[in-house]
Amino acid sequence: MRLARTRGRRATLAEALELRAASDVDADRMREARREAHAIWTDAGAVVHAARVALTLSRMPGAGADDRLAGLLATQRLTELDVVVAPVVAPESGPDVWLRTLGRFEVSVGGEPVPPAAWQSRRARDLLRILVSRRGRPVPRAELCELLWPDDDSAKTGHRLSVLLSIVRGVLDPGKLQTADHFLVADAACVALDVTQLRVDVTEFLGAVAYGRRLLDRADPAARAVLTAAVRDYTADVFDDEPYADWAGPLREQARAAYLTALRLLATSHRECGDIHSAMECLLRLLEKDPYDEPAHRALVRTLVGAGRHGEARRAFARYRDAMRVIAVRVPDESLLAPRVRQ
Repeated sequence: MRLARTRGRRATLAEALELRAASDVDADRMREARREAHAIWTDAGAVVHAARVALTLSRMPGAGADDRLAGLLATQRLTELDVVVAPVVAPESGPDVWLRTLGRFEVSVGGEPVPPAAWQSRRARDLLRILVSRRGRPVPRAELCELLWPDDDSAKTGHRLSVLLSIVRGVLDPGKLQTADHFLVADAACVALDVTQLRVDVTEFLGAVAYGRRLLDRADPAARAVLTAAVRDYTADVFDDEPYADWAGPLREQARAAYLTALRLLATSHRECGDIHSAMECLLRLLEKDPYDEPAHRALVRTLVGAGRHGEARRAFARYRDAMRVIAVRVPDESLLAPRVRQ
C-alpha cells in the first residue's frame, strides 16, 4: 500500500485499502480505510466500485444516517447497472427492530409484525409511541405518567409505568438477547428510547430530506433521486391513527413540513431540468396537502403557462383565486396568466 501511494497508483491503493479494511478488526480503522477507498474510486469516476464501497460503509455497525442514506443511493445505482446487490444480513446481536409511524403505528421484530396480544396493554403501545415522538430525548417519568394516566394520582402511577417499561422491553426483545437498557434507557428520573439501536421510518425520512437538500446545495445530480425516494416513502402523516394526541403533534408537524419542503424543492428542480410533468405533479401533491399554499399556486399557474397549457392554467388560477378568498388574502392578478416574453 505504501508503494501504491508513493507511485501514484490510485486504483491499486483503493484496492489495498479495501483489503486492509476487510482484514482489520478495529471498526474505526475499517471505516477510515473504506472512506479513503470510496473517495479514490469517486474521483476516478469508477461508479460501480464507489457504489460498492458506499454500500459496505452503510452496512457497518454504527453507520450514521449519511452513510446509510448513501448506501440506499448506491443500491439504486448498482441495480440500475444490473449489479446484483446482496441482501442485508441480520446482525448476530439480535433481530432488527423496525418502527413504522407514517400512518398506522406498527412494530416489527426480525421482519415479523408484533401481534396485538404481545402488548398486553394499549398503554404499553402508547408509551413506546410517546418515546418515539421525542426522538431519543429523555422524558421525565412524571410527564409520562401524566400523559398516560392524566386523571390518576401520580403516587399510584409510578409502579404502573415500570410495568409498561417491562412490557415494551419484552416486545422489542422477545428473546431477551440484549441487556435491559439496550432499547430503553431509564433511571429514577427519566426514560428515553435509544434510537441508535433500532430503525424508525420517520427518522429515516427526515434524514433523507436533509441529505437531499445538502446534495441539492452542492448541485449533485443525485439530489433528485434522494428527494423522490423520500417523498415516495411519506405514505401518511405521523401517527395518523392518533390524530388528536397532543404528544404526537410536534413530530407530525415536523415531518409534514419536511414533506412539503421536499415537494417544493423537487418541483423547482424538475422545472429547471425541463421536466414539466414531474414539476406539476409535485405542485399538485403539495396543494393537496395544503390547498392554501400561495407560492405553490403561483408556481403551478406559471408552470402551466410556460408549458403552453393555457386552459389548465386558467383553471389552476381560478382555484388559486378561490383559495385566497377563503382565507381573506388578496386575490392574484390575472397578469399571472400572461405568457412571459423571453429576452
